[in-house]
Amino acid sequence: MTKISYDWVTMFRKLGLIAILGVSWIGTRCFAEETARDYTTRAVQLVKEGKINEAMEAFTKAVDLAPNDPMYRKNRSAMYAHLKQWDKAVPDYDVILKANENDHVTRFNRGFAFFQLGKLDEAEQDFDAVIQAEPNDENALRYRAFLYIQKKEPEKAIDDLTKLITAKPDDPQNYITRAKVYAGSGKWQEAIDDYSKVLEKNPKDATALWARALAYLRTNNPAKELEDLNALVAENPKNLDAVKERAEAYRRAGEMDKAIADYTQAVQLQARDPSLYAGRAFAELKKNDKTNALNDFNKAIELAPDNSEYYAGRAYIFVTNGDATKAVSDFNHLISLKPDNADLYVHRGDVYSKLKQWDQAGADYEKALSLDPNNYLALAGKGYVMGQKGNVRAGADLLQQAF
Repeated sequence: MTKISYDWVTMFRKLGLIAILGVSWIGTRCFAEETARDYTTRAVQLVKEGKINEAMEAFTKAVDLAPNDPMYRKNRSAMYAHLKQWDKAVPDYDVILKANENDHVTRFNRGFAFFQLGKLDEAEQDFDAVIQAEPNDENALRYRAFLYIQKKEPEKAIDDLTKLITAKPDDPQNYITRAKVYAGSGKWQEAIDDYSKVLEKNPKDATALWARALAYLRTNNPAKELEDLNALVAENPKNLDAVKERAEAYRRAGEMDKAIADYTQAVQLQARDPSLYAGRAFAELKKNDKTNALNDFNKAIELAPDNSEYYAGRAYIFVTNGDATKAVSDFNHLISLKPDNADLYVHRGDVYSKLKQWDQAGADYEKALSLDPNNYLALAGKGYVMGQKGNVRAGADLLQQAF
């Protein structure tokens, strides 16, 4: 068996093992208890040597010989926890708590095991009991907050995290966790405030900068979003996510030269990401640089041959260059691959509309609506075609329904 190297003294402390090496006993003990202690001593030595399986066997033998002594179950349950064998740890915790229901360390440990097993109601009961006895227990508050997050009870999670922050206002992790809960509840400004608290103490915290930038995006604050993205890129120019997001932020802001520069930098970091070529192509289109845009759409399609949006971008270039036949050919190919994709029929219908081939366009919009009756683009396209074919009133009604 492969041996594992441990700082065994530290490990005992972390696991809560009751190490008895070197302890001399005074008085007379029954043979079974002495033997259980002998097995525990042997188990501790085996842990020191990294022989974890043999150690577990020895801990179990000690429990078998002294089943009513909680010390031996605490040792074994600590080893089960170390091995992440939570289902085996729980029965030991049960016995320990039956003997002493006020053992709040064991109650927290059992709650944590339940949490790991996905038994959230049982875990909540144990964490509740610990917090009722010790209202400021940090571990119980933290894991009950995590539990509430999993149970989709964000307000309760925020309450526990707020208690933690009140007790330890300098711990950034609690602010980050609460910010994530706020963000998950759509409370973007509260999330921004918490991330800002973290950044007051560490302005270069990449996790907080990234998350706050995305929160600024959600609150439609592009200037602040760019400030955080600039800080991230300045700190690490190879941060692909930050460079890519900044490119998209520049594109949304209409700063196409900066967007193109960032997409180019991102391509140098990850040359196999089709979205980077497509993003740069759309920015190039805004500058009416169809030659480079076409090259980038070609590359994006080469890397992701089933992405309809890339074909739509390339089709726009084909159509405006007077080569709509190539655009139709692209969508014919895609529709053969995905015949139930309503958006593809909408895109091809748009191309037919540009060619003023109203019958073909109308047929595609009808097909899209048969697949997706609520597709407002297909509805609008159908209305436009009807208007072009002379039925202006009916076309206008459909356009009104679409928008």
